[in-house]
Amino acid sequence: MKQSLRNKLAKMDEKLMAFRGKIEDMKSELEEILEKEEESFNNKSEKWQESDTGEEAQQAISDLKEIIQDFECTLDQMDSTSSAIGNTI
Repeated sequence: MKQSLRNKLAKMDEKLMAFRGKIEDMKSELEEILEKEEESFNNKSEKWQESDTGEEAQQAISDLKEIIQDFECTLDQMDSTSSAIGNTI
């Protein structure tokens, strides 16, 4: 493989890892939001939790968990891509 191609792949990997860091930061922010929402939900009465508003809050918590899982999958895929680039160069 030509050195110029190796250099380009190495730069792409650097950009990928920088972007990965930003995604990790966003995931961490979402986890903080989730923790606060779960704590708020758990501190409400059982009656409130079973109300329409409580059910909406529970759905929002569930949605946040799914989004965080999606971020985790994205991070795993980025790690695999970075590894593949590393194996190529």
